[in-house]
Amino acid sequence: MKYGICCGPSMERIQKAAEIGFDYVELGVSEIAAMPEEEYEKYKNLPIPAETFNLLFPGTIKLLGGTPEEDIRAYLVKALGRVHDLGGKLFVFGSGGARRVPEGMTFAEGFKRLVRVTQLIGDVASSYGLSVAIEPLRFKETNMINTLSEGAALAAMADRANVGLLADTIHFWDNGEPVSQIRVIRDFAHIHFSSRDRFAPIPEEMPLYKEFVDALRFGGYDARISIECGFRDYAAEAAVGLEVLKQL
Repeated sequence: MKYGICCGPSMERIQKAAEIGFDYVELGVSEIAAMPEEEYEKYKNLPIPAETFNLLFPGTIKLLGGTPEEDIRAYLVKALGRVHDLGGKLFVFGSGGARRVPEGMTFAEGFKRLVRVTQLIGDVASSYGLSVAIEPLRFKETNMINTLSEGAALAAMADRANVGLLADTIHFWDNGEPVSQIRVIRDFAHIHFSSRDRFAPIPEEMPLYKEFVDALRFGGYDARISIECGFRDYAAEAAVGLEVLKQL
């Protein structure tokens, strides 16, 4: 298993992640895409690999109406080109605001459109040798693809070899999904991990984490786990979080 951390574009946090002993960092696609060329160049020689990325779309893009498909494609070509150039292997498709079903559109129509968008994402990603992990989000964040089963269904309908599913502990727990669902689905492309209150993992919650990770291992998962959370003391909490994950 590889262990990473979501640290945004902060060079200080990226450097600290390398010193702590993480295997990789997870950066934001939309943040990297928006950088002027001079600033972007600084990320080509990081002290630790940037293997995974999140924050795929900026809030200005509306996937289910409002943004033409050609504009979505153009954004993806530029953004994922930069991800590839930085050595990325996989990126996360969360972007709850971008994929929200707008008022006046039925869920069925929204889902059909999202399948098409996901196919587009997968196709552009494939041209760069990248994998995609669909991220189900808790109900308070979006009205489209909230549960693991919905995310698995979207991945199946998109029918692209490089499109898979992500499980995020905070969305999973907040939605009240049973851990048995992880054992049923079995096939995951990536994992986001945090404490129950969305900070770095802590020793006191080990039984909760172990149940989740044991279910992942039941399906043979042995890829990457990224800590994705808020921090009060980044260096101290990230170091403790990494040690907790390594003990699971």
